[in-house]
Amino acid sequence: MSDDEATKKASQAARKAAQEKLKAELASQSTQQNGSAAPKKPAKESRISVDEKGQPTLKQVKVYSPFRVYFDGPAHSISAANKTGPFDILPGHKNFMTLLDPCEVSVRTDKGEQRFTIARGIMHVRRNLVTVFLDV
Repeated sequence: MSDDEATKKASQAARKAAQEKLKAELASQSTQQNGSAAPKKPAKESRISVDEKGQPTLKQVKVYSPFRVYFDGPAHSISAANKTGPFDILPGHKNFMTLLDPCEVSVRTDKGEQRFTIARGIMHVRRNLVTVFLDV
């Protein structure tokens, strides 16, 4: 048997193995969808929560420094500034992390707006949870 023939046979065997594996995976998925094998995964929780008035809110906003908590609770939005300029975080914002420049951080809630003047900080946004670490 020549090298070309051996390579061709090995390639065919690998292709056949891959096809069999794919068939097995598809059969497994079909069984799971019919409910006879594995339980279904629970539906994902909505990323956007709403307040009692039906307005979208960030689930949790926490603004704090090593020795003081400036804000801790749900909010409609938070505004600050980084090297590229001012920005807002609204409900449903993508995951995000940034260094904050000296600016005024503004947190808007049902009760109004709270503002904090900062020298520097770090903001982390993940799944509607916003954390701002100041003086770091």
